[in-house]
Amino acid sequence: MISENGATTINPDTNGDLSTLAQLLSGFSGTAVGVVKGDWMALVQAVKNDSSSNVLSTPSITTLDNQEAFFMVGQDVPVLTGSTVGSNNSNPFNTVERKKVGIMLKVTPQINEGNAVQMVIEQEVSKVEGQTSLDVVFGERKLKTTVLANDGELIVLGGLMDDQAGESVAKVPLLGDIPLIGNLFKSTADKKEKRNLMVFIRPTILRDGMAADGVSQRKYNYMRAEQIYRDEQGLSLMPHTAQPVLPAQNQALPPEVRAFLNAGRTR
Repeated sequence: MISENGATTINPDTNGDLSTLAQLLSGFSGTAVGVVKGDWMALVQAVKNDSSSNVLSTPSITTLDNQEAFFMVGQDVPVLTGSTVGSNNSNPFNTVERKKVGIMLKVTPQINEGNAVQMVIEQEVSKVEGQTSLDVVFGERKLKTTVLANDGELIVLGGLMDDQAGESVAKVPLLGDIPLIGNLFKSTADKKEKRNLMVFIRPTILRDGMAADGVSQRKYNYMRAEQIYRDEQGLSLMPHTAQPVLPAQNQALPPEVRAFLNAGRTR
């Protein structure tokens, strides 16, 4: 399980965005004062916008003892690795490699005597941060470790707290540098980001078919319940459109489950 608190950004983009005004006035010179004359208070409004998000990802995977399992949800992003041109700058040829970006989990479990499970775990969370004139910028968070945990025990693999703060200024050329009244022609944006990344894992030993069937049924029913809830909520633009829902499972119980239930009735 990965728990990541998104960035909290404070930007002046509501209630009189001064950065937008500065961009509009940047094309004027002597007539800039005349544009805002008579409405000075519009330039000195207090602006503030708070936003926060919380992203929770819960990947799960099943594998055999001493067998590596790999799980990936994301996309392949093309990255330019080289470029050549022919004579007279004709027939350009580019070479591209693809990089996997998203949530990746690789685990190799080893069941020890008793209820202990030793796991070799590799976890990665990556995304595209932006693009420059030369290449694509990726953000990556990786974790690789070996842990020992009991069956059903929840343990923390690691955590990272990242705090960032920045300030940017947008202003009208020349007018924004005038003492005292220069603040009327510029805006300042403060950006604060705080990210908390915590990685947890809970190993579960499936010793027989009954345990495996129970886990599968719970996962299936959870997904079906989520689909039913979203179908009942409907779509904002198409409220009467039915959404797909997994069918209810009416399969017969496995033999070991029936034997367990029958043994309970005869007691």
